[in-house]
Amino acid sequence: MWLDAGLFEHKQTYISILERWAEGDFSQVARDHNAIWYNQGGTIGEATGIMSPEEEMDYIKTNFDVNE
Repeated sequence: MWLDAGLFEHKQTYISILERWAEGDFSQVARDHNAIWYNQGGTIGEATGIMSPEEEMDYIKTNFDVNE
């Protein structure tokens, strides 16, 4: 597996995030996003929180051509 190669910085951060996600745990997704964002030198797009299911559905309906 490419994660085992150890050929990149912040390996443990990625492993921790991917292990949680593989278990279906997205409760820290904003923190996870920001960890990766920061490690890659992000300056625009910092996460400030997690949308509720209702907020997420409103966003999808507003920004994508979907049928209910």
